[in-house]
Amino acid sequence: MRLRHVLPLLLVAACGEVITVDSDAAVDAPDQTDAAVEVDGPIDGPEEPTGPIRVTVLAAGVPVAGASVVASDGGGTRSVVTGADGKATIEGRAGASVTAIIRVGKVASITTIAGAKPGDDLLFGDRRVPPTSPGAMTVKFKAFPGPGTVSTYRVDNSCRTRTTLSTVFEASLDYLGCDISSATVHIAALDSTGVLLGSTSRFASFTAGGIIDATTATWKPALPLSARFTQVPFQASSLVLRRWVGPPARQFQLATVRVDQPNATQVASLKYPDVAGQTTMVTVLTGETRQTQVFGEVLPAAATYEMSFENLPLPWISTLAANAATRTVSWTETTGAAPDGGIATLTYDIGDNDVTWKVIGPAGTVSATQVDLPAEHDAIELGAAAAAKTLVVRRFDFPEKDGYDTFRTTAEPDDLELGNFDLNGDLGKRTKLRMSEATARFSTPSPK
Repeated sequence: MRLRHVLPLLLVAACGEVITVDSDAAVDAPDQTDAAVEVDGPIDGPEEPTGPIRVTVLAAGVPVAGASVVASDGGGTRSVVTGADGKATIEGRAGASVTAIIRVGKVASITTIAGAKPGDDLLFGDRRVPPTSPGAMTVKFKAFPGPGTVSTYRVDNSCRTRTTLSTVFEASLDYLGCDISSATVHIAALDSTGVLLGSTSRFASFTAGGIIDATTATWKPALPLSARFTQVPFQASSLVLRRWVGPPARQFQLATVRVDQPNATQVASLKYPDVAGQTTMVTVLTGETRQTQVFGEVLPAAATYEMSFENLPLPWISTLAANAATRTVSWTETTGAAPDGGIATLTYDIGDNDVTWKVIGPAGTVSATQVDLPAEHDAIELGAAAAAKTLVVRRFDFPEKDGYDTFRTTAEPDDLELGNFDLNGDLGKRTKLRMSEATARFSTPSPK
């Protein structure tokens, strides 16, 4: 094993506090389960005791052996590599940062979790195994009797497989990644503008190549829903009201209303399926700055909702920047309630490598600088030769996560990024979510 001196990653808090996060190690990967440890730097720092921090590194649910893992605190930098089971234990003081580097071919992931504590059990990577398909089933149904004129039918199953039909009343749905104990399908009839007219559903035990006969299922007319928004924030340029159909269904309808005046009262209306498992989600969208705030909440069934944004729960994020030459990303935030935690994700190309650099940190962090990586990872290090592609900064507040102590131990495997956050699948676990997000896409990347 070898380790070279590294510089700290600096997470600069909005209040001016500097949080030190190291992200560097150079190691030879031994083929063993128990990880060896080396220490570099001073060990006569703060007198706080060190303690074990457990680490698991996965790639698509498979343990990663020999992954570089680095912990840094006031007492120095410690490096380990994961064993054959993808696990390692590393000593650290309260407030230490822990970084893992995963490389699969030309795709690399660098993740730093700041503010770790002895006793933490940190999971890096993705625990989800890529889904396999047990097969498909054929769905048969009858025409929607009205009222209204049907333009298309949409058929969904519990794993998001969707088929859109016009005049054919039979569809084959693949069950890739499904819980095959349930073969429920939902069928929606829509008019030419996409407005829901009615819906029906049918459950049948899963049988590969089998048939779900919904020809005798009863069609139900769509139900109306409206929401009245008050105290709309001045940053908002539009509101999107979504009515989700909870598990196992995957369909939803939405209506959009433009916001023309700050603090105005707005009303949105939509039609939704008359099936069990309803919830309501509201998204506040802003305009050119690519800002978004998401407000999701499981609410009792009702035809009308009153939703006030008087107490905006999270900061708005803006002015995203990435400087590949200085290996720095930064952004600004307005005042707002402290979230449970946040994730800043920069994607960049360097040579023929596709790299994702992710920093998970507490509320208030507004910049990060990537450190020198170990020598064996020079090819993926952010620098003047890299071309920055996107920077996404997100802040999350989940009542169920209960602060950063819980957030940092679940943020990486939960993959909370908006495009991947499985709201439908989590409806049974969550009653409320809040997220603030901003995205920058760099049209003039750093030179290669």
